[in-house]
Amino acid sequence: IVARAVTSAHEKIRIQVVGTARALRSATLHPAAAGEITGIHFTTDQLVRSGRILLELDSEAEQLAVDLARVRLDDAGRTFKRLARLKSSGAVSNSTHDDSLSALEAARIELKQAEVALADRHVVAPFSGRIGLTEFDIGDRVDMDTAIASLDQRDTLLVRFEVPEALLGRIKKGDRVSANPWSDRDVSRIGDVFDIGSRVDEKTRTFAVRAKLDNPDDALRPGMSFRVTSDVVGTLYPVVPEIAVQCGGD
Repeated sequence: IVARAVTSAHEKIRIQVVGTARALRSATLHPAAAGEITGIHFTTDQLVRSGRILLELDSEAEQLAVDLARVRLDDAGRTFKRLARLKSSGAVSNSTHDDSLSALEAARIELKQAEVALADRHVVAPFSGRIGLTEFDIGDRVDMDTAIASLDQRDTLLVRFEVPEALLGRIKKGDRVSANPWSDRDVSRIGDVFDIGSRVDEKTRTFAVRAKLDNPDDALRPGMSFRVTSDVVGTLYPVVPEIAVQCGGD
């Protein structure tokens, strides 16, 4: 007889599922107005910074509207100042002075509207990332429903995978996962659970989990498939050597 002390250990459940990656931030870029393309300032897979102008539309009419609004604002400003001086001497009524102030404010709003319309003639990068393919050239006409290109911030990827509902509550944010791309199974990336879905799919009886993977070398791409592995800690049980447990008919 070999005596052993009974110890305790948590049950470990290994999950191995297929996951799909997406960029941490991703957008399909559309113009804010319709018009003819006059400038394209990016190339495929180029790293662009937030705020960079990627595409320009014809803007001659909008620029003229801005110039006209500035002229009207300057005129309204001069009129207001002149009437303000006359009001102090009692030569102008309060209502006339108030009308000039309203005209000045309206001119400022008209200038702002014209500037917004001019800015809408540019497609600007909403965040830093890699720009995708475009099918357009200078001279093409586009509208607000036209997809210009995609933009992905892929220095960090989110890998989505499905987990059986029996493990609901056992997987938590911050849990470690291992992700191996199917295209190269020798590559392994360690990530953390980023967020967990709020409901269970009634057809598949699974819930969605997303893990965050760092991608500093830009070797991984959105849309790639991964073999995701995670060890889930379960219930605490007493542990004895297997040979110490004898089974019988009763």
